[in-house]
Amino acid sequence: MKVVCDHCGAKVPKYETVISPEDGKRHCFNCFNKKISQELGIDFETVNFDPITLEDSYGGKHTFHFRSLLVPTGKLIEAFELKEGEPGGYMSGVLDGFSCDISDLNIFRRDV
Repeated sequence: MKVVCDHCGAKVPKYETVISPEDGKRHCFNCFNKKISQELGIDFETVNFDPITLEDSYGGKHTFHFRSLLVPTGKLIEAFELKEGEPGGYMSGVLDGFSCDISDLNIFRRDV
């Protein structure tokens, strides 16, 4: 299910939004990250990675989607599967400090 970001008007999956406790408006993660980075005075650019499919030891295929977030303790990359259109199944995340290069947190990169 896609919803509209009240800030920029983008149509994004519902699970890619945050509802602001201040005004009750829905923000896509891009707008949320921009708002928080400005408030904290931190450089942060939302990084988008293409989904990848990996095979487990039983031959099962798992497609991972990614999102980058600015959280109270630093920068976070999450990898997750979708089950019935929502995050579910295998999930993982990598967190580092505010000064890290967020693109370095993608543990699923194929160039390492």
